[in-house]
Amino acid sequence: MAELTISINSRPFAIACADGDEQRVSRLAEDLAARLGEVKKHVKGAGDSHLLVLVGLTLCDELNLLNNQIEGVRQDVEAAGKTRLELEKQVKEFEKLIATSLVSATEKIQSLSEHLET
Repeated sequence: MAELTISINSRPFAIACADGDEQRVSRLAEDLAARLGEVKKHVKGAGDSHLLVLVGLTLCDELNLLNNQIEGVRQDVEAAGKTRLELEKQVKEFEKLIATSLVSATEKIQSLSEHLET
């Protein structure tokens, strides 16, 4: 287990993480600190807890929007899959129709050929 110290709002926090995750955790801490700084610009006089709640709500909102987008993409993929299956079914039906038409045309040509030969 690795340990590192991150800084959020100029305050150090000791964090334990899995070995090898130190850079990832540091980047996440930098992102959180940057978001906190942005909120702090717009909300004057709020304490750390209030600021972190606002950042948390913002992150939850972003996560919710992303999850909704993912669900929309899933639905699009599902619809596309159904459309593909419907198209494949239509292609098979057209292939059968073409095959039947070719057989019928061949029979007519043979009949005409026989009729012309007599």
